[in-house]
Amino acid sequence: MLTAVKDGVVNFEDLFVFTRMWNWYQTNVESAAGGALGKANPVLQWSVGRPNVTGTSIVTELRTAEVRRLAMGHLALHYDPAVLSVTAIHAGSLLESEGAVPAFLSEQDQSKGLIDIAFSRLVEKGDPEIHEDGVLVQIEWKLLDAASSPKITLAGADLRSADNSVLAVEFPRELELSAAALPTQFALLQNYPNPFNGHTEITFLLPVETRVKLQVVNILGQPVITLCDHLCSAGSHRLVWNGKNELGRDVVSGVYILRMQTRDYTADRIMTYVK
Repeated sequence: MLTAVKDGVVNFEDLFVFTRMWNWYQTNVESAAGGALGKANPVLQWSVGRPNVTGTSIVTELRTAEVRRLAMGHLALHYDPAVLSVTAIHAGSLLESEGAVPAFLSEQDQSKGLIDIAFSRLVEKGDPEIHEDGVLVQIEWKLLDAASSPKITLAGADLRSADNSVLAVEFPRELELSAAALPTQFALLQNYPNPFNGHTEITFLLPVETRVKLQVVNILGQPVITLCDHLCSAGSHRLVWNGKNELGRDVVSGVYILRMQTRDYTADRIMTYVK
């Protein structure tokens, strides 16, 4: 017999237990508790947007890469309240993928510079776990001193699978906003959503100004559409592909290759279009 011990506090531990019971009841899916969690460990990466025109606000996104079986998690962040304040905290679009409903709890203490976030995915049917890359959390900041170089510290990241197995996580402990406002390396991120029907968002990062050619090609390497072929400034760039070719016609369902080329960087990503 189980006896509930009431502590009067709702925190990430309560959310984890609730999520496990909800998804078990709704899906009745047996999980491979003793199985491998995948060869690649989940990686958390910061993405930082440009400050606004006055230099007083900035948006950071915590993204996942190489995620396998992520269903819930707990994040603890620290910052200097003398130079930064939080204006908004949002659940990332990744938590809503494949029709899941996000359970998202966030608490902040501006006086101490602390943020505590707990999240999980609730599903009525299907897979409660995430197997793709995307935005986990978005935080909007106000820079109290635009000339400063504030740092955000990700003090802890506890990621779990649907069966409550702990996932090994690699993540940067500190992020310096002034230095991170521009990417430090080239990157073509995985499109989201993927697979997709209708529209998908594409993001690429440039540490320097350069000419970028971004194409969609079929599995034979034949061009389908050119999404970008011009000089782009350093920073994070986003665009949307609507699943149409150069003639404005819908492409057929299938696998396509997203190809990015610059003078110093080339990358491909696999996309799946489903009508």
